[in-house]
Amino acid sequence: MKEKRTSAPYAHQAAGRRKARRKKGTGKHVLIFFVTLVLCLALFGLLGFFLLRDQLFPAENTSSGPAAAASQTQAPAPFNLLVVQPADGDTAPRFWMIRFQADPASIAVTALPAETMVESGGRRDRLSGFFAYGGMEAVSRAVADLGGVSVDRTAYVTPDQLEGIVNQFGGLIYAVPQDLEQYDVEGNLQVRLPGGRQSLTGDQVRQLFLYSQWDGGREREIAVQQEAVAAFCNQCMTTGSLRQAEDHFLYFVNHSETTLSRADYDTWLPFFQKMAGSSPAGVRQAQGSYGEENGQETFIMSDSQRAEWGRSFGAGA
Repeated sequence: MKEKRTSAPYAHQAAGRRKARRKKGTGKHVLIFFVTLVLCLALFGLLGFFLLRDQLFPAENTSSGPAAAASQTQAPAPFNLLVVQPADGDTAPRFWMIRFQADPASIAVTALPAETMVESGGRRDRLSGFFAYGGMEAVSRAVADLGGVSVDRTAYVTPDQLEGIVNQFGGLIYAVPQDLEQYDVEGNLQVRLPGGRQSLTGDQVRQLFLYSQWDGGREREIAVQQEAVAAFCNQCMTTGSLRQAEDHFLYFVNHSETTLSRADYDTWLPFFQKMAGSSPAGVRQAQGSYGEENGQETFIMSDSQRAEWGRSFGAGA
């Protein structure tokens, strides 16, 4: 019987094929591992980029609108507006000082009595006297000297113009302190207004300012005037009113003699819109005492009272 023998060449060939298959399988695993690693690194890299891109590449604020523009723009310097109304019949002229400040947002309102005694330009006189002989220039200088303040803008508004301006702005919401009724020297009805909160027309605001028989006398009359002006300023700072800001501004400059400019409007409108609904206007009562000098009724402010009032309108700032 012949012994079977395995041919050595065939055995070596089988072993070679098994070794080649092992090398081929190992190479495939290594390739898959590296491809997976690269994909993971790419994925985590992209994820990290999107998470950190705001820190790596800060974007500019592209928000639009007046409020956004105001937040990116330096607040303008405060300014004081002197509003003068000439005598209405037998009444004295009226002087209202209004300070606009953007940061922090505020509007300060004072009604200065026409009897306020001031020393200015080598002359001692009441505000009404300065206005009578020197007009807006002289009375502006007198108000500035009163408290060491600046008068940056002025507006001359007649009683008829005041009526139109109030009507243009949609009236004035104001709580009239009491029922008002007053007759002139000839017995003609001059003022008739019911008390309480209501919407006043321009003519009714004019009547409110004409009334002079307050229980608190002249001091109460001045207080009511400045309260009404502050209420009007707050009403102008509402969202609804500011939607018509350009129309209101153009009406005002065309129905008064004012040094307010279009540049003032463009600069301040974004900041007024930031004030919307915040009721930023408040009164700054000028403290003093009524008396008589050289046969004329006067309102005298002491040095400390003038300094205190001046600080409310930027003196020493």
